[in-house]
Amino acid sequence: NVLGMQWVKKNLTALGVWPPPKYATKKNINMDAPTERNLIMTMGRLNARALNSHPELLQAGPTGKIDPTYFQSTMEYRQRVGQQLDNVLRFACTLRSFQLACAVLDAIVMFKIGCMDAHSEVELKWFQNFMEEKYGKEGTPKLILEDTYLGVPTEEPSKDKEENKTEAEKKEEEKNKLVQLIAQSRQVTTTDDKMSLEMQITRQHAEAFTKEKLALCQRQGIPPQIGMQAYRESWFIIVRAYKLNEDGSRMSNWDGAMGGSNPNHFEVLKGNKHAILDMLTEDT
Repeated sequence: NVLGMQWVKKNLTALGVWPPPKYATKKNINMDAPTERNLIMTMGRLNARALNSHPELLQAGPTGKIDPTYFQSTMEYRQRVGQQLDNVLRFACTLRSFQLACAVLDAIVMFKIGCMDAHSEVELKWFQNFMEEKYGKEGTPKLILEDTYLGVPTEEPSKDKEENKTEAEKKEEEKNKLVQLIAQSRQVTTTDDKMSLEMQITRQHAEAFTKEKLALCQRQGIPPQIGMQAYRESWFIIVRAYKLNEDGSRMSNWDGAMGGSNPNHFEVLKGNKHAILDMLTEDT
């Protein structure tokens, strides 16, 4: 038998994730064919680790007993969903909505890695072990944040010419720049003050990770420049602010996402001249 959508659906049922959680409590599930297909591909992606390692699929691959149309469509579907998630993330940032941005980032992680819960201790441990086995402990991607600065600079730091400077000199100059910013900063006094956030970010894994990627390209016979060109490393740093009372306690009725209570999303979109504004109505 050729493995395709029905095989995926059968194994999702065996895993206890089909029907999807939203439909699990309903006795009669009526959905049209396109909806069912999209949901199967979505749930299949979120449970990719279990499906991709299934013995039946591993045996069917070399013999060609898989439905090329279905599995090709899953790749296209993944690409479309990824693009939509990126769009929603940009929209969340436009709205300055911390909760929406975090929820979208969780969805991006779940969809890219193939897991049902981005915060599951089991999934996090598996991913950590997977990365260490593949790239070594030193090659596991992580960021080291140092020399953080948050304040209102009183003047622009002096800028020296970049000519003939070594990498070590440039890094030292960046550190000195942060020290200078901190020395010149002051507290926020008005709503018109523009704060500056800067930090020193070190990708400690870069050297070991790159060596392993290059070795993998060589083993697969792929030119390193092509293999590395397809690689993308994305990091998201989300900053959230709280409004405090005079005694230092947090103001409970202030919505930091939009800068005030009962935020008007349309006003923010108008202020940013966002293209999506013309697509929305006040009932949306």
